[in-house]
Amino acid sequence: MAEGVDLVALEALYRRPPAPLRETEPGGKSLRHPGAAGEMTTGLGDDLAMIWTKFAPTGSADQADAWIKTMVIALDDLPGRVAREAAQMVLRQPIRFAGDVDPAIREAASGILARRSRARYRIRELREAIEAQQAGQAIEGDTIQPLSPEKIRALPPAMRAIGVSIGAITQDEVDAALMSQAA
Repeated sequence: MAEGVDLVALEALYRRPPAPLRETEPGGKSLRHPGAAGEMTTGLGDDLAMIWTKFAPTGSADQADAWIKTMVIALDDLPGRVAREAAQMVLRQPIRFAGDVDPAIREAASGILARRSRARYRIRELREAIEAQQAGQAIEGDTIQPLSPEKIRALPPAMRAIGVSIGAITQDEVDAALMSQAA
């Protein structure tokens, strides 16, 4: 636990690859309520409708509907949340042609998935650091060399105070360093 967050559970969640939209909402339908449209599929359709309106404002409703349905199916290999976030990012980019949308969404999605991978790595590092600290073990790169009196004197007073507050140096060490300067 870190600040009330179960890092083991969070890491497990990020370790599991996100399922594609075609699995979480087969045929665009909700798994919980098979007669109802899936939330992510509906949202992706709404996002795509805005993109369509942006690059083809004079297109007919039938053209827009056909394009949106085609794009939802074309993008159903992406996880729903990732596809939606990527589509919303693409909405903010200059798009001139319908053929530019799919590759732009996929490029944005790859960045989102890369961020997810980095988050998983950082969560694991945080969990391991907390576990090592709780076990009283030193963390790689976390060893603190004692500061010489010269280095303590060279620190601005605010940095010395921070050093004392985090336990990197003691108030006695600071006092001794400052006294040795006066002597």
